[in-house]
Parts: sequence; C-alpha cells; structure tokens
Amino acid sequence: MIKRTAVIWSATWMLLTLIFSGPAIGVQSYDAQTLMQLSGFDDQLEVLPKAVNDSFKQLMIEDGVVEPFEQQDIPQLQHAVASVFQTQSLRNTVLNEMRDAMSTNEIRLLVEFYSSDRGRSLREAELNNGILEHSGRFQQWYADTGFYGLDDDRQLAVKALESAMQATEGAVDAMIGMQVAMQVSLSPALPAEQRLSPQELLSAAQGQRTELTHAYRKSSLATIAFVFKDQPIEAIEAYTDVLQTAAGQNFVSALNTGLTKGLFNAAEQLGVSIQEILVGRVGQGA
Repeated sequence: MIKRTAVIWSATWMLLTLIFSGPAIGVQSYDAQTLMQLSGFDDQLEVLPKAVNDSFKQLMIEDGVVEPFEQQDIPQLQHAVASVFQTQSLRNTVLNEMRDAMSTNEIRLLVEFYSSDRGRSLREAELNNGILEHSGRFQQWYADTGFYGLDDDRQLAVKALESAMQATEGAVDAMIGMQVAMQVSLSPALPAEQRLSPQELLSAAQGQRTELTHAYRKSSLATIAFVFKDQPIEAIEAYTDVLQTAAGQNFVSALNTGLTKGLFNAAEQLGVSIQEILVGRVGQGA
C-alpha cells in the first residue's frame, strides 16, 4: 500500500520544486502574505489541488482500482480527494509556519528581492516555463537536452540552486508524511493481521527515503534547469546567494515544512474518508 500511495502523489514534486513563480503585486508591505504573493508560492497553492486530483484520476484510468476497492468506488474516491486537498487550508498552514519561523526583517529582505528587476525577471522565467502549464515543451527539452546536456558551469549553478531551495528534501518529507498519515487513518479498516503501529508505518516509509531522494533530485534538477534555461548563469547564482542567506533558508524551510504539514493533514483526512467508503460498502470486516 505504501508503494502505491507514493505513485498517487507523483505530481507533487513539480509543485515543491517550482515554488517561486508568479506576478508581482503593486503595493509593498512586509508581511508573510505579501511574501507568499510576491514569491509566487500563493499561485502554486492554487494549482496544487488540481494537480493532485488530476494525478489521482490518471492513476485510476491507467491502473484501475486495487482490492479492496471496486470500480463503483471511483466516484467516491475522487470526491474524497477533491474535498480534502483545498488551497485555503494549505495556504493557512504555510502562512502560520512562515510567521513562526521568520522575523519581520527577514520577510522585508525577501520582499525587496522579489520586487527588484532581477527578482521579477526570475519569476517571469518561472511563469513562462511552468512544468504543469508547459509539459509538452518540457518533455521536448528533456529529450533534446535535459540536465546532463548542459555545460558543466550551468549544471553546477542549477545544482547549487536546487540545494538552496531544499527542493528534494521538502518533496521527500512531504511524500513520507502523506504515506504515514494515510496509512494510520486506514489502519482501523484493515484486518487485524495487516495493521501496523504508527512507528512501524513510519519506519517502512523512511525505508524508501534513499530511493525517493534519488528520484526526486533527478526530477528537481531537470525542472529547475528547464525553468531557468534562458537565464544567464549569473542570475541563477544570484538567486542561489539570496536563498542561501539566513532569511532565504528560513523562508524555504518554512514553505517546505508548512506544505508538508498541510499535505499530512489532507492525507490524514483522506484516509478517514477512504475508511468510511470501505466500511460503508463491505462492513467493519473490511
């Protein structure tokens, strides 16, 4: 079940690596909401629920359903997914994390960067080359060039930016958190011999960390390389420098931690909804 759950959330890495896209806003104020808007993360939260829903629907089309579910359960499963992955609840969780983790001065420094010409140029690149909106162009670029088709200097610059974004670590933490949350919620609906304790579930999920880290880092590097393919290396390095500051690291940590918590909560709610579907159809002995 844990392995299959990882497949369900295959779309989430794109959002976790593309966390800084979107248009600038007009009036400056130094608060977490303004920083979320300027950085583009607010826009990405609008897209995330649809990405999860689309990924789930595609999985149902390609693989069908697995026991104990049946084809007749698909509409209820789709409704359950749509009802728990909501932009506003994710936004609130991330905002709370930012307010706890960042000082007013740190927020001000980043608001000023995203309001600068360089910040706007980088965001414009991310907006124009968003993976979800331009998947066809990305696939063509990946086939023609890809990350390893870049020269050494650009590869190094992209690797440094990927590290500064904490992209892979954030994606893996979110994936493991969602797996554990869903499994814990589903546990009461399983036969007694198939139930695992939360600690056992966490250990099983953590056992995938190396494999997930390898897969997501490869995806993250390709994504970032494509998004900034038309930006000079100097701009990529300048972006890395900003994100490597204390303010930048607190920012990306807050984004990743907040998103992980929000997705964990959503997955936990989804597990409860799926348990109710099972109980309603096959009874307490499911």
